[in-house]
Amino acid sequence: MQSIKTFQNIAVVVTFNKLEMLKSNLKRLFSCGNLLTKIVVINNASTDGTTEYLNQYVGKKNIVVINEKKNLGGARGFNIGIKRAMSLSADAVWLMDDDTMPTKSTLEELINARLILENKNIFWGLLASNVRWIDGNSAKMNVPKVKRVWNSLLSRNMVQIESSSFVSMYINAEVIKRVGYPISEFFIWGDDVEYSKRISKSFPSYCVLNSRVQHNMAQNNRVDILTDSPSRISRYYYDVRNKFYISKQDGLKSICKYTLRQIILIFRVLFNGDYKFKKISVIIKGFFAGIFFNPKIEKY
Repeated sequence: MQSIKTFQNIAVVVTFNKLEMLKSNLKRLFSCGNLLTKIVVINNASTDGTTEYLNQYVGKKNIVVINEKKNLGGARGFNIGIKRAMSLSADAVWLMDDDTMPTKSTLEELINARLILENKNIFWGLLASNVRWIDGNSAKMNVPKVKRVWNSLLSRNMVQIESSSFVSMYINAEVIKRVGYPISEFFIWGDDVEYSKRISKSFPSYCVLNSRVQHNMAQNNRVDILTDSPSRISRYYYDVRNKFYISKQDGLKSICKYTLRQIILIFRVLFNGDYKFKKISVIIKGFFAGIFFNPKIEKY
């Protein structure tokens, strides 16, 4: 069996205007020592001093910094980051946002789960961590969707999943070679769900319960167009469009369910809160864009 220290584990961190979070994230990643071969940081044109801070790492052996000139969205950031990790001969790519706070144990447990699966000759797809908020409770934005049959490896602290978030997602590089990269055109929202579903559809994937990681979100709430701040309403165009694309991949039944949910959402907007016209306009524009949205999946 391969030693835990001989894997080529490469972390990919996407950041945008969260300098203090990024500093904490990198400090924790550096503490992983020789379990982590390299760190790739994608800076999405931050304007808060992140670029200047990251310049100290340019040319360092254990970290690769990519400073983008435009904010092309988290989806594009992870696309670029995975490509760079693969070019560096990764055998596993560990994805996370800048507000993800891993520990050495987070990675150790992911690798231990990998070893268990490979010892059983299971060609695994991805391994997701057990994501917690700052108070220790489950992070509501990062709860994986489990498979119908989910408990075959529960005794080994693994739950089989259908999808998960990019907050500590550990991906088999051999699977990346087969399924390709995240869809850059998603920009934000749903890119992690689409990518993890694409992987788990063909390769068994799991949430590793004892691989705990903290997600330092401002609040532990699910956000939606009904309750989010007015300045963020226009972003829901991507949410509606991208989820429509995902539903199309699951077939007619899924499309019908999604369409019904959007109709219900419009009625909920009509009877709740402010900015009704703007919210409904964003939902309708995103929905019709989703009908024709058919991005090309980049292959390895």
